[in-house]
Amino acid sequence: MVRAQRRRKAPPHAWTVDELHYLKTNHKFTRASRRDIAAALGLTVGQVSAQIHRMGLVRLSGSRRPWTEEEEQRLQNMAGAMPARHIARELRRSAGSVRGKLSEMGLSSRDRADWYTLGEAAEVLGMDERAVRRHIDAHRLKASWYHGRQPGPRAGSAAWCIRREDLRAFCRRYPGLLQHRRVDMLSLVDILAGVMAP
Repeated sequence: MVRAQRRRKAPPHAWTVDELHYLKTNHKFTRASRRDIAAALGLTVGQVSAQIHRMGLVRLSGSRRPWTEEEEQRLQNMAGAMPARHIARELRRSAGSVRGKLSEMGLSSRDRADWYTLGEAAEVLGMDERAVRRHIDAHRLKASWYHGRQPGPRAGSAAWCIRREDLRAFCRRYPGLLQHRRVDMLSLVDILAGVMAP
């Protein structure tokens, strides 16, 4: 009996910011676009597909619930007014599903492009707010505050203002501190690539 030869997995690829940005802008939710991206970047289709899934750039299919027109309209109305995790709760969907649909529709869950609250920065970095506050206190992440004085330990996340370029500098200087499985890859790629949100 001849054993079928198993395919070898391609080694993990360390994605650069430019490659991630290329992937995000050229992915058309088809197998052909995955093949084209793989050829352009010199990678395997499997490596490209795995990264597409990690970034949440997948179209809902199969047993997953497709987006209705009403949900898309509600999403469009909420975009910019609240973070993706709150929109997800309202629509009873995962945050990744909401982020992917926002990206597909060319929308953002944020109404400002140049700064983040502590809570929004925590969501992008895949950390809880206390971890982000520790990075601010340790002077790894530059942040400012409202009302002319530093917020106390019980201050809400909206009391902090973290500029986009400071968040970018933190990610570039301390990539090992990011919680990679929880990172909002779509927002992080835009931040690192210097792309302003629509």
